Amino acid sequence: MAAPTHPPAQLHLWPGWAVYVGPGRRATFHRHLAVEVVIGVSGAVELAEDQATHSCVGVLVPSQVPHSVNTPDTTIVVVWSESLALRQATKGLATLQCLNCRRASDIAGKITAQLTSLTPHDLDRFILESLDKPVPNPVTLDKRVEQSLETISTWPFAPTRSVITQLADEVQLSPSRLRHLFQAQVGVSLKSYLQWKRLLLTAQRAAQGASLTEAAHTLDFADSAHFSRVFRDSFGLTPSEIFRSQFIQVIARENF
Repeated sequence: MAAPTHPPAQLHLWPGWAVYVGPGRRATFHRHLAVEVVIGVSGAVELAEDQATHSCVGVLVPSQVPHSVNTPDTTIVVVWSESLALRQATKGLATLQCLNCRRASDIAGKITAQLTSLTPHDLDRFILESLDKPVPNPVTLDKRVEQSLETISTWPFAPTRSVITQLADEVQLSPSRLRHLFQAQVGVSLKSYLQWKRLLLTAQRAAQGASLTEAAHTLDFADSAHFSRVFRDSFGLTPSEIFRSQFIQVIARENF
């Protein structure tokens, strides 16, 4: 009898956020700016830090906390978010946190049911509500922030100065004012947004068949090793583990 087939895992990427839904994985010790939530759909997940191992339905990983992941035998949902709201809500946490089982399962259910229509605000809302934290209302973007996002969306573009300085000049703001306004309205820092945008586009090109070296050079990474380091720092896995697998779909998303 033929082995049953399963739909491929999916990695959805926005600038500043990502969601993975699929088979569990192993990742050695790493840390990242993003707040991470790992939830087991068909069993507990196991994450470790320096002094403890946590086995529970859902685990919250605060920003910059070193951890490893060992969940090879269960379907998982993973969220990464660099949003200001979520990092502020978890500020001061220095260790992994087990989530309430019912609330963790509720987050996973909402994400899998709404996967194709999710926005970053939805992801933050699901997690903040599970933590009993206030959910900020979506804002109407300032025209200058909209213009900066539009310019970034045309990447790869050829900046004549630093990218942030060029963006600021285009909207007639100082770089510091643009950084402040961008973070307040978009929810992630402009620097983080730009790095995630490069990751997203490089990942998209690799998923379409470009070599990692070609994809990395297109988006101004020094080389494929530089891209691999940044990617692993963000997700705990190397690009080759993602893009050389026929079982993972990488989907670039832009909807906010």
